[in-house]
Amino acid sequence: MLRRLRFLQYFLITFLLWVAIRLVNDYTTTLQVPVKYVNIPGRMKLTEELPEHLTMSIKGRGQDILLPYLNIYLDTLHIDMKDALRRNYLVTNNLKEIFKSQLPESFSVLNVHPDTIPVFFIEKITKKVPVTPQVRLKMDAGFLVFRQLRLEPDSIVLTGTEQDLRYIHSWPTEDFALENVHETGSSLVPLKASTDLLLSHPTTKVFYRVERYTEVSRKIDIQVVGLNERQVRILPKRVTVSYLVPLDRYEELSTVPLTVQLNARDMHPEANLVAPTVPQVPEGIHRLRISPRHVRFVRTLGAQ
Repeated sequence: MLRRLRFLQYFLITFLLWVAIRLVNDYTTTLQVPVKYVNIPGRMKLTEELPEHLTMSIKGRGQDILLPYLNIYLDTLHIDMKDALRRNYLVTNNLKEIFKSQLPESFSVLNVHPDTIPVFFIEKITKKVPVTPQVRLKMDAGFLVFRQLRLEPDSIVLTGTEQDLRYIHSWPTEDFALENVHETGSSLVPLKASTDLLLSHPTTKVFYRVERYTEVSRKIDIQVVGLNERQVRILPKRVTVSYLVPLDRYEELSTVPLTVQLNARDMHPEANLVAPTVPQVPEGIHRLRISPRHVRFVRTLGAQ
């Protein structure tokens, strides 16, 4: 047993000496090296994807070459694109010295594949469009948002190619929800992200005005537009108009003049029902409803 242990010790020592000698020798190997393209002109966009890795034939000390295989060393090499705009291509073998400066000191770059990378750009443009809020406010009982949401800023400048921007006429926020809202306030809302476009800013501030509300119900006579009383009969002649108003404007908006109309153009001969409308809804009135939603009509013989 003792003899076997001694043999294993001698073998291990011999193996370690052999490995140490091998690691200080120079070797040649091929590595897949990740690359990143820097200094791309801001006003330009690449029309084709560039390779994310380059295959390099490397000569170096064994200990350094072994590191990438152990995932101890795998730094990303940077390729400067400032001259590619003028030439529309990169000759990777002309960059050996630049690559060498980013690799371990013992490395020499013998060859790079692909040796040429085509580079094509398209010019970017800018376009200013309004921001559309995708915001949902869930109100506490007895409260409503009585005015439109206000955004600051209410527009955004997008940067991209003409093709990317051609059919974009507005830009949304991310879906955003607030629960149990019962007072006026504001929230910072992120804009929808994009991988193809550059956004002038990532967020917008949404302002909302919350007020207590109450309901108003009124009986209003129907006016017929385009026919007189002898040409058409309607039933009923009055409808109930209901709507919500801010509590502090109840006296004003509960008696504000309202007109309910039927238009002769909507009275089709094959039908006998038509929907009355309120052509002008005063500011401050919300969720207006008419009951019944349809009234019956009968044209008399004198109607044209």
